[in-house]
Amino acid sequence: MPGILNDLPLDELYPAEDGSSPERAKEVLQSWEAVRELNRQLVPSNSNESLRRCAKTVTRAGQIYDEIHLPLDGKSNREHLEPLREGMQLFARLAEIEAPAD
Repeated sequence: MPGILNDLPLDELYPAEDGSSPERAKEVLQSWEAVRELNRQLVPSNSNESLRRCAKTVTRAGQIYDEIHLPLDGKSNREHLEPLREGMQLFARLAEIEAPAD
């Protein structure tokens, strides 16, 4: 599924001809590259805008999971999305700012 790729340089570690399975040590590099890019995209200086972007991204992640028609293991499935939403709601409440809408 090309839509899952991050369009970042280390996506090359997931060659389709090898089943898109990188070496574990290299997979970690791609994960950190993705985290850095998410931080750049989702965390502006405005907390409300940051929460809005994060909520939108979590919703999009749920849509992508719906498009994957393969079994996923525990670390790669959608089970972490609801706790992320709950965490954003709790942060907004404690920070006394507007909670993000999906």
